[in-house]
Amino acid sequence: MKNPLVSVIIPTYNSAQYIKEALDSVFNQTHKNIEVIIVDDGSTDNTKEVLKPYLDRIQYIYKENGGPASARNIGIKEAKGEYIAFLDADDVWLEEKLETQIKEMSDGIGLIGSKGHRNNTSNCDVDVVTYKSLLLKNLFINSSSLVKKECFDKLGLFDETLIVAEDWDMWLRISRHYIAKVIKKPLVKIRLNPGSLSSPLNAERMLCNELAVLKKHFSNGGFLKWNLFLKMKAYSSRYFYAGWAYYEIGDRDNAGKCLMKSILYNPLNLLSKKWLGLMFRAVLIPFYEKSIKKRKMLDYRHFLEDSQWWTREKLVDFQWQELKRLLKHAYEQVPYWQKVFKGLGIADEDIKSYSDFQKLPIINKDDIRNNKQEMIAKNYSGKTWTKATGGSTGVPLELDYTAESYDWRVAVSKRGYSWAGCEDGMRQAHIWGVAIGKVPTFKRIKENIVGFDLNPLAVIASRTNYLFALGHLVDEMPSFEIPVYLADSVL
Repeated sequence: MKNPLVSVIIPTYNSAQYIKEALDSVFNQTHKNIEVIIVDDGSTDNTKEVLKPYLDRIQYIYKENGGPASARNIGIKEAKGEYIAFLDADDVWLEEKLETQIKEMSDGIGLIGSKGHRNNTSNCDVDVVTYKSLLLKNLFINSSSLVKKECFDKLGLFDETLIVAEDWDMWLRISRHYIAKVIKKPLVKIRLNPGSLSSPLNAERMLCNELAVLKKHFSNGGFLKWNLFLKMKAYSSRYFYAGWAYYEIGDRDNAGKCLMKSILYNPLNLLSKKWLGLMFRAVLIPFYEKSIKKRKMLDYRHFLEDSQWWTREKLVDFQWQELKRLLKHAYEQVPYWQKVFKGLGIADEDIKSYSDFQKLPIINKDDIRNNKQEMIAKNYSGKTWTKATGGSTGVPLELDYTAESYDWRVAVSKRGYSWAGCEDGMRQAHIWGVAIGKVPTFKRIKENIVGFDLNPLAVIASRTNYLFALGHLVDEMPSFEIPVYLADSVL
């Protein structure tokens, strides 16, 4: 059939803010012979109101909430097309999506998917996906999937006992009896919605359902029941991806447990760069920081990463409470500030607003140099370390810091690096404006594993020299996952 009817099934649950964009992407397809079936899985928002302008072009079905599998199944039962295409209500198709996939359909093929917007390949090559490879990883994006309707007639519908991973189970069943392919070109835009069932925030539920899928397929008899090596690899892979999901939401404890289970199922993971990288970030760094160095840097970093998403009101309130705590500490424990308060004739409790706070003098470098000892709190008896500025504006200024302030300093810098995509365990190159001097042997070995400081010029004072250094970095050091972090303002 040169112009087959495609039934587009869109299950939706409280996706009113996204579904219009999804629908428009369907009606903008270059392949026009379509029917659109919206299955509303018990939405409580204004989805139906948003869909009113489309009611003459879609089939709208409302049902009690039962999960995505039940919604897709109702859509399949209503579908009249030769092919069925699935689209999540918060995703978007590129306009040539259906046309490209239909051209690849032929006898024996039951399922065709594509890459998503996060993949930057642009060619139209097609990979065949085997049942065995699909057991190790779900290679199909649900919103990219185009399926022959006969597959459901022969193999049955989605498993409604699965809350998530029901699509993976379905693709596995299809790949056992039909050819399954993935087009290596992005044909769909995936919205990373933290509220979705498959987001990292639902890592525990995802793992539980994925393990249920594996148990189902390895218990069905046939060659899988006796293929112990494949079974061990499949379970190892599931625990690895669960570890990654836990790591993404900051749950290092469960990330570490999943990674250890992954290695128990498949010790060959120790040779995997990807596994070692995650193990380093999720297990080894926390163990080193907390158990060996007894530092709180990771706790501070997690706090910074979480608090950056607070509302403005919450941030303002938190800053004010912290400022009051700091003022109370200075008034009661720091000799220098006790003199300042006394000279102004006020106490810390007299500062009730930011305008009151502005009454306090701003200290300068000379104040610090001349009153350094008096700026140390009377109740502090721990060790201090000394750092000095580079002296670019005159005489270098020495500053003392505690273990706590050092941990905060490192946490802030690592949070900043993460904004540029630099995560723990990734090799990085830091280009600084001046040379840092000779690096101790142990630190150089450690930095070669977890990071890298490159100083190609003693002083980099211009944009041209920065570009020269970057060119050298690209030519000589292709192994860096994150090429460079620029620690200067000349760019």
